Amino acid sequence: MTKIFLKNLSKFQAEINNQLVLFFTEEIKKTKSLFLKDILKTLKEFSLRPAKRIRAILVIYGYLLSGGKDKKNILKTAIFIELIHNFLLIHDDILDEEKMRRGKPALHHTFENEKYLKNKSEKEYYGISMAVVMGDMMEFLARRILSQSKFSGKNKIEAIKKLEQILISTAHGEIFEYWLRKTQEKGTVREKDVFEIYKNKTAYYTFVGPLQMGALLAGAPTKMLLLLEKIGVPLGIAFQIEDDIKDIDSDLKEGQPSLLVLKTIDECKEISKNYIAMAKKEILATKLPKKEKQFLLDLAGYIGSK
Repeated sequence: MTKIFLKNLSKFQAEINNQLVLFFTEEIKKTKSLFLKDILKTLKEFSLRPAKRIRAILVIYGYLLSGGKDKKNILKTAIFIELIHNFLLIHDDILDEEKMRRGKPALHHTFENEKYLKNKSEKEYYGISMAVVMGDMMEFLARRILSQSKFSGKNKIEAIKKLEQILISTAHGEIFEYWLRKTQEKGTVREKDVFEIYKNKTAYYTFVGPLQMGALLAGAPTKMLLLLEKIGVPLGIAFQIEDDIKDIDSDLKEGQPSLLVLKTIDECKEISKNYIAMAKKEILATKLPKKEKQFLLDLAGYIGSK
């Protein structure tokens, strides 16, 4: 991992944040409803909380790797995946009964202080209900960004189809994980169950999907999509293993199905290392543009250094 990579990462994060500000500012400006303005301001605040913006960056790089030339348009469009991510986080925080998100109250806790509500139960239900619908609104805004982007109709349709496929895969992983957490006895989760969650909930959603959607907006052929999948799956699995190691205390407390339930930290680190090596091997074997290829190699190093 190089200083140039970290500099580029920081640059893209700043540009994506700027695009999020521009998008929500325009949405707030054009609505006449004072109530909706307040809702959009809340969604804006939630969206601008500190985040890595990895998914939006990968949409951009999937586009560039596939020969896309309209950098201004892909930067403006890539924020759709950040809104999709926020929509899923809002719902995920409800499932996990999380109180905080990115250093501030989770969205469903934001509304629990409504002064007209009478008791704790009513406040909790109101907070959850508001967060569910606002999460839905975040998804609808994301879809509109993608569908109204200035790419060819054919390419947008393919990207939207891919988004739907990825969201179904993510929901599959989320449902399966929640079911295991709530219904299975400790010690009965199998390694293949964990990897099924890793692939569906993280690898395809965080790496493969964003890369492929960016590539599809550039009109990439099937061959490129398969290549990005070969790179994205091992990167995604390694990313999730490293994330589980970082959150080991809270995950074990919550009964989260993870590799750490089955193996030691050192064993998990070795597995992560092997997946990163697998991804790097695929990247090095390709004839991708040099600059974008180096970014993927550096990203693999970044994941391994988390």
